[in-house]
Amino acid sequence: MKILIIGDTHNHPMGVKKALKMTMPVDMVIHTGDGWKDAEDIPQGVDLVRVTGNCDRSIKGESEKIITIEGARILITHGHKYNVKHDLNRLYYKALESKANIVIYGHSHKRVSEKVGDILFINPGSAWRPRDCEPPGFVLMKLEGGKTVFRFLDLAEPEC
Repeated sequence: MKILIIGDTHNHPMGVKKALKMTMPVDMVIHTGDGWKDAEDIPQGVDLVRVTGNCDRSIKGESEKIITIEGARILITHGHKYNVKHDLNRLYYKALESKANIVIYGHSHKRVSEKVGDILFINPGSAWRPRDCEPPGFVLMKLEGGKTVFRFLDLAEPEC
């Protein structure tokens, strides 16, 4: 399964559109929040999984979800409720409690790929306003036969 992971688009849907154009065909789009409506215009046949972030105040969506794909149990959250700008401790314990082996989150606007024990943490950064001179971007992930392969892709050059 080929999955586009994107987030922190903050009402700038062009990042989602450009990422789709760069990666189609994909089977699923995961949006990590703060731009709930930015992921509404995806092609038919592409599954959409999204969560609300701290800036999606008027949206009645879920703030976290757990999905199972190709044997992977994936926790998806924006991250603001777990203090991810400071560390991953609270999110790690939530992953353990949820029996997740992959955690996808956002909020910090910084790209992260970190394995803690048997849990893989992925933050695609921001597709609109990344921090620390990172380029705006997203993650392309493939899940096949129990293997997880992913890479960060840039939407533009960094603005610093």
